[in-house]
Amino acid sequence: AASASASAVAASSAAGSSTSVKTHKNTVGLMSAEDVGAPFVMEEIGTVRSPFPHRAGTPRQGTLAPHARSCLEMHKAKIQADALDRLDGFSHAWVIFRFHINVEPTKKRQREAAAGSGKGFSAKVKPPRAGFKVGVFSTRSPHRPNPVGLSLAVIERVDTKARHVWLNGLDLVDGTPVYDIKPYIPWDSLPLSLPPAGAAPAPA
Repeated sequence: AASASASAVAASSAAGSSTSVKTHKNTVGLMSAEDVGAPFVMEEIGTVRSPFPHRAGTPRQGTLAPHARSCLEMHKAKIQADALDRLDGFSHAWVIFRFHINVEPTKKRQREAAAGSGKGFSAKVKPPRAGFKVGVFSTRSPHRPNPVGLSLAVIERVDTKARHVWLNGLDLVDGTPVYDIKPYIPWDSLPLSLPPAGAAPAPA
């Protein structure tokens, strides 16, 4: 069972890195050279309330359930109402979230994860519509080195006072922790992007 309580994902830079940061007297907020290589922590900003209580039955893509209505409830202790100002001026938003109810596909990886050893994920996986395995980074598999996902949803409305963002077509399980939300802009659209591995080519 997975918990939707506040958690953090930490990622550290490679050991022995000699990266340095040049600062300018008019620049504010840059890390100092001493900070480079320090753990980077992502904190949850909110929780998704969706009509999908279980992983089974949750659509693989939001476009498969465009009318499914969800609500991103921001954590009021962390997020001020002003942070949502003008978000309702956009049609869609990217939601960055954590796969919080991952189930490892084999007992071996479950044991490895529990013992803190092993990768805990497969380097190659088989996408649902492909007849062969590909590298995990060529897929949207939830079983990744860092269990972080990205979904696009329609912004229905934003309740700034309550700090709620109502979304349509979000393919997330109820209780999913969210790390960030970003507005979709026209420049995000790439009509010439390649189809996923194993997909049939588009008709001419």
